Amino acid sequence: MQRLHLLFLLALGLETSIAHASRDVESQRASARPLIPINSGIASQNIYALAYFPDGKHYLIGDLYAGVSIFQVKAAALITKEPIESLFAGSQTGDPKSSTTPHLWYAGVIDDNTYYYAAGDMRNKPHDFRVNIQQINPPKRLHVHRPPDLRDTRPVRVNRTYINYPDKLINWHTGQEYPVRTFSPAGFDHALTDSGKVFSSSYPGNWAMLYDPFSDSSTQWKLGIAPGDAALTGDSRHVVVQAPDGACRVWPMPELKPVRDCGRAPWFASSGSTALVTDPSGDNFATAWRKRVHVYQVEPYQRTFELEMNNDVLAMALSANGRLAISSQQDAVEVWDIPSKKLLGRITTDTFPRLLAISPAGDEILLVGKTLQRLRVPEPE
Repeated sequence: MQRLHLLFLLALGLETSIAHASRDVESQRASARPLIPINSGIASQNIYALAYFPDGKHYLIGDLYAGVSIFQVKAAALITKEPIESLFAGSQTGDPKSSTTPHLWYAGVIDDNTYYYAAGDMRNKPHDFRVNIQQINPPKRLHVHRPPDLRDTRPVRVNRTYINYPDKLINWHTGQEYPVRTFSPAGFDHALTDSGKVFSSSYPGNWAMLYDPFSDSSTQWKLGIAPGDAALTGDSRHVVVQAPDGACRVWPMPELKPVRDCGRAPWFASSGSTALVTDPSGDNFATAWRKRVHVYQVEPYQRTFELEMNNDVLAMALSANGRLAISSQQDAVEVWDIPSKKLLGRITTDTFPRLLAISPAGDEILLVGKTLQRLRVPEPE
């Protein structure tokens, strides 16, 4: 009886703490300052890549049919455009109704002055598929890789040294190639470390693997949860996996122990929307399941922030200095400062903001819904 009484008091204390936290969040939302528009325009429904460069001086926008555009932050000006036509002269391009025209499949930032994109003409097999590594200043194409006998659209990852498909790793400086083993060649839970190791998870299934192409060796482990979303932290020292039912776990690499919880599935939980993001430094990550958002620090391991949105979370972005941007469907876009647990800015929306990026300093965001918006985050009072 005494034990039951203690459990009741603990549960009551937890419920009271959650209620106080919820009231604080709602109070901050009621008095929140608006995010400040910098510029905006009609958003193509084919935009699927947004990213700031690490120095915060430029940002990248990738469009499935239009190609890649690089903008200067300070002047809000387009400085480089890489259209699909420049890669596939004479090919039909730009028809969203056709699946047989050249497409931009992947695009991303490598460092302050370098980015990549991968595009393919899928009309014939093997596909005419090319990976381009570009320099911003002075404008220069540093490398073009054209994989032979490519017969499906596989994930492409690129860093300062390597290009990776699920079954191959290429040193784009020397041309040296290494075979790669992964669990799911066509899957998207796929990451490349700076050192050239490749992470993948199985679907359907619940296994993960970190493969070393140079020694032909791997570390494999059973996840115990379905990998709805999986990610390596920015320093490649932890693997985070979130299941569609809200369960979440963290493994330190390469030890794999102790395993940490970053969310438990509620009783009788069904699948819901999920989001998982890490910060560039590798110190923090954020998870979202339906309306619920949690932020964790990895060393020492602890949950540093939690809140609940009014509607399901669609996208998140986390800066290295601890600012978290969140978009939720037909509700709001918010930017929170995690160390102080303060809401810095908020806008309401009746759309479904599906893509989100935050600048390295956390002072502005890019948002794609019906429009493409660039918004400034108010400074803390």
